[in-house]
Amino acid sequence: MFIFLSLFACLILLSSGFCSPVSAAGNPPNVIFMLTDDLGYSDIGCYGATKVKTPHIDRLAAEGARFTGFYTAASICSPSRAAFLTGAYHQRAGLYMGINPNRKAHWFLGLHPDEITIAEQFKQRGYATHMVGKWHLGTEPEFLPRTQGFDHYYGMPCNYSHSPEFFDNDDKVFAETPLDQLTKLYTQRITSTIRESAKRNVSTTLRQLCDST
Repeated sequence: MFIFLSLFACLILLSSGFCSPVSAAGNPPNVIFMLTDDLGYSDIGCYGATKVKTPHIDRLAAEGARFTGFYTAASICSPSRAAFLTGAYHQRAGLYMGINPNRKAHWFLGLHPDEITIAEQFKQRGYATHMVGKWHLGTEPEFLPRTQGFDHYYGMPCNYSHSPEFFDNDDKVFAETPLDQLTKLYTQRITSTIRESAKRNVSTTLRQLCDST
């Protein structure tokens, strides 16, 4: 099973076994996508930051590919996320403006369920899909991550100021998210997801080897 893990102001993860980018069996690579709100071009070391140290991200860039040009469909949370997930203009995907419950006339805003998301595309290829972080693409049932192609969701569906609730799949973990623990909570879930996936794939590989001998 491959994994797609998404960190939205945290991450997306897609997994094929957490081994080499392409295994000897020709399996597709695991995919981890990190989207960070309000991150400037020179806010991390590999892009010129000097006051903030980001050695792990710098290592990812050094051992992989570092791009110097990137475009986003919008400058705010909801529309830019909708565009990334669908590959469509955010207006078409149902997010022509940012989601804010104070705008009562726009309560219905959310990622349109008829849109095909990148998570749904990965699932068709046999990936396990995980989303960790702030969703911010609608709170009506049809808009939530697990109806948009993600097997698992862990995080806050909204901005804290809009709703402080925190969920693990469909279970409410916190009525009020402990912001002082948020980075720790996300980090623990992400690392445990990666490690558990690696264990499962090692077990599957060993079983396949035994079956073939």
